[in-house]
Amino acid sequence: MRVLTLIASLLIMTTLTASNAVGHPETEPDNGLDNETFATLWSGDVDITDTETYRNLTDGESALVALAAGTDIPLDEPPEAVEQWNRADIESFPRTDHARSVFPESAPRENGTYLKDVTVSIFAVQPSTRALTNPNATTLLVPPEGAVLGTTDYRVLVPVDDRVGSQRETWTLVSSHVVETRLLADGDPQSRSAGEKTPLLSYADLDTDDSRVTLTLETDVVAELSVLREERFKRCRQVVINETTGETERRCWAFWQSERETIRESVTVRDSIQVRPYTLSVSGQRTRYPDDDIGLSLRYDDLWLGYETASGEVNGVWRFYVARDPAWDTLVTSTGRGAERRHSPLHPLQVHAYPFEPGPTTDGAGVRLLGTDGVRLASPELPEQVHLDTPPEVYETSFEVTTRVVGEPGRGDWPRVRPRGLVRGVGVSPDDIAYSEVVLHRSNLSLSVLNVTRETATIRVSLRDPESGAPIDTSRRIEPVYLGSRVITTDSDGLATVTIPRPAGGVTVRYEPREWWRVQGEQAYLPDSETVYVRGTVIDGLSVLYTGGVPVALFLFAVFLIDRITHWGVWPPWRGL
Repeated sequence: MRVLTLIASLLIMTTLTASNAVGHPETEPDNGLDNETFATLWSGDVDITDTETYRNLTDGESALVALAAGTDIPLDEPPEAVEQWNRADIESFPRTDHARSVFPESAPRENGTYLKDVTVSIFAVQPSTRALTNPNATTLLVPPEGAVLGTTDYRVLVPVDDRVGSQRETWTLVSSHVVETRLLADGDPQSRSAGEKTPLLSYADLDTDDSRVTLTLETDVVAELSVLREERFKRCRQVVINETTGETERRCWAFWQSERETIRESVTVRDSIQVRPYTLSVSGQRTRYPDDDIGLSLRYDDLWLGYETASGEVNGVWRFYVARDPAWDTLVTSTGRGAERRHSPLHPLQVHAYPFEPGPTTDGAGVRLLGTDGVRLASPELPEQVHLDTPPEVYETSFEVTTRVVGEPGRGDWPRVRPRGLVRGVGVSPDDIAYSEVVLHRSNLSLSVLNVTRETATIRVSLRDPESGAPIDTSRRIEPVYLGSRVITTDSDGLATVTIPRPAGGVTVRYEPREWWRVQGEQAYLPDSETVYVRGTVIDGLSVLYTGGVPVALFLFAVFLIDRITHWGVWPPWRGL
């Protein structure tokens, strides 16, 4: 209960700050979430900065709960707990009678003659993730199959009885109810519910080729009223009061005529949200390193999270946070006397995906990130109260993620890889990934000195495949061989001869082939390097001897002096040989 109190306090502070609403939820829904999971769902709350308040509220809580009270926590995957919370939270929608209608401030409303404030609101679409891709665009990603939670309400204006005068009206409400709520996808019916004020409607088979689909909740409400209309009539006639004399007098009397009319009124109201149907279809390349490690490169030219193997997992640039929908911070209660605003007991949650400032990461000692590839986009701006790091100006989408996975020597099977999307539950089965396999060999770079003069040295470079012995022709492969900063090219025999200014020491040559996942239809190679020392005249040899001999002689002389002063008996050093 302490964490519920903590989060309730933060919700109250946040709502008061954002909307100046009053009141607060008395209890939290019975959501079944553990404290730590619950605490990570409230990014965008008012973080506690006062030390004493923080200490009082977090005393006895776990480290994660305490951390969440003071800052926002990035999540590695979209949590299922959001859906669990929303299903429980919608049950807190106030129960009303025909005289009151309750709705969030921004809810669409329709009015008839008698039906007033007929409203429907989309509470949540789940599972779903709102992707913050750049400063000017957010997209609500949904799987082809999911559900929409909504609320609907209305009130009935029963006219006041008129009991004065010769014409009277008496009004009675016979019945009123929500006839049905329908879920439409671009106008096509998906499902319906009858009579519920908190409907949960499912959809299926959204066309993933559509970049935008409009989901609509459409509610019909009907009311039946009865009005009794009465009219007072007066009739007069001459009445004989004395038959002998024939005397008459005018006499009048009043009577009422009545008729009953039944009035039936129906009002339809709609609320819509744009979504993007989202699925995942990954293609990949894989290779086996000479030490039996596995190389994996998976690509999907759209937003996706990463993949996991038995050795660990890798995430691209995306991370997640969960925040409440501020549109539900305030509820309006409308009656015939006016409207009253108060703090809402409902706090629907939404998963958000955003580019993560540290960028792609791995989790697990058996996985090493080799690289990512994508397009560069301007970084989005997170809401002011969300304290998470995004790249300062631009970021690169991780459409392609490449890793090296530790393999088991001698085993020829490939690891089972499970790609994951930005929406919970959207992924790809390991058996549905279309791989192309790349053959990867070591390369063997060797150097030999052909000729040395006072000014130049002539070096021969040989580059071969050590497994097959075949030469590696870099002129055809367009891959660099570097001698210092100079690029040289091997021929069809894998050879190159180059004359350079004579170096003072060694010459280092390195072969930097394209990454194996960039090779299209060719043999892939690992990089290699080699160093050769250029030796020349006798004077050069004496110079090397002098350079190395003087420090050794000085060291031995120091040992001799120490032995004579201390009498340690370590001189000569070869005494024990």
